[in-house]
Amino acid sequence: MKNFFTAFFATLTALLVFCFGAVVVFFIFVGVLASMGEKKVSVEHGSYLVLDLSANIQDSPEQMEGLEKFAEAFGGHAARNLQLRQVTRSLQAAAADPDIAGVFVRGQIAAANYGSGFAALREVREALADFRKSGKPVKAYLSYAGTRDYYVASVANQITLDPYGAVMMPGLASQPMFFAGAFEKFGIGVQVTRVGKYKSAVEPFTRKDMSPENRAQTQKLLDDVWTDLVGAIEHSRGLAAGTVQKAVDSEGILRGPAALAAKLVDRVAYWDVVLEDLKADTGRKGDARRSSRSR
Repeated sequence: MKNFFTAFFATLTALLVFCFGAVVVFFIFVGVLASMGEKKVSVEHGSYLVLDLSANIQDSPEQMEGLEKFAEAFGGHAARNLQLRQVTRSLQAAAADPDIAGVFVRGQIAAANYGSGFAALREVREALADFRKSGKPVKAYLSYAGTRDYYVASVANQITLDPYGAVMMPGLASQPMFFAGAFEKFGIGVQVTRVGKYKSAVEPFTRKDMSPENRAQTQKLLDDVWTDLVGAIEHSRGLAAGTVQKAVDSEGILRGPAALAAKLVDRVAYWDVVLEDLKADTGRKGDARRSSRSR
């Protein structure tokens, strides 16, 4: 019996040491991968800061640094996240940086884990508007622009739409999920005490559809958000009130000519044309190059 307990605790100790060592090695590996991705940044005079909307913009910072590199090392793909403050502060710094000539907005928003919400995008948009006040231009290139994409890009001095692209602003919607039916099948009962009609937090567990009061307040919220979005777009684009609503009501998908006629974009052009224009703006067209300095 004594030998049994000795072997048992020896095995248990070895297992704990192995697990601890595995965890340590894991974090060291992640740290090494993260450091490998850190490169010295060199910003040449006259450069454009690129804002890629395809990155997921979230309020909180990354919970584990180097996760992207770790996933890529094993053939996976991790969502590229940016902290909201990182984006706004970068735009503020770019406005004061003499080497930054402007901001170029591109990409398509793919929100994940409640990221890139309208509240966060509003702050990004306001930061872009503040950047414009420095006298530097903001240019945007859109392919298939949804409501969120166009909302951010609409603050730009110049918006270019791909000839095969489109602007799609179908409006806002809410799709709540209800569990009461599933609970009934499993014999689960839910008891709730609430006061007042406009208390909808528990409705997913007690109903199979929206109550009239919840529908009314949700509709009011969506109307207010939509009005704010449309008003901001019309103000930035110098359009009369109701112009955007009329455009999206007439055509669900606004192709190049329709978006251009509605003055939602400034021109329709291919990516290579936009790239050549950026080269001209930054002094890279032909063999011309400007001096650079390391950061």
